[in-house]
Amino acid sequence: MVKEQSKYPLGITVFGVIIVVTSLLQLNSLTSWLYYQWLFNALPEDMLRVRYFISIALRTLGFVSGIGILLHKDLFRKIAIGISVFTVATIYWKHPLYGVSKHARVVIDWISRSNCCSAGLSQPPLIKIIEWSSLISLCAVDVGFALWLIYYFTRPRIKAYFKK
Repeated sequence: MVKEQSKYPLGITVFGVIIVVTSLLQLNSLTSWLYYQWLFNALPEDMLRVRYFISIALRTLGFVSGIGILLHKDLFRKIAIGISVFTVATIYWKHPLYGVSKHARVVIDWISRSNCCSAGLSQPPLIKIIEWSSLISLCAVDVGFALWLIYYFTRPRIKAYFKK
């Protein structure tokens, strides 16, 4: 029995938990339609609603696939891979610069109002650096995680574990 447990790939649990937690956090962030609408108001109204629906659907599907992965269901391993491929293919749609810039300005304003570390944050060159570094960081984390997930869940040993 102990030997059987040592063969269990710990990465399955790690990925499953990360997917469940981040999906719940991201679903929670989608509860404010007004903020979402303000953040992505560069889009036409119809496209904005489609984007919002897809965002909710992907986060819900992510949550369900995370649970399925924790239950060792192969279908959900494949769904997680599919979501990851979609994420890599549509990363700029997920994190457009105009949305990241607005969000960064909200954070900068909040920091400035709190009188904590506010010196010079509202200078245009610094704002641009913050916006671009935020965009690069968001994309790097999302693409990095997606590629890591694709790599891990396509390993023969992991695929075989889900086929049991």
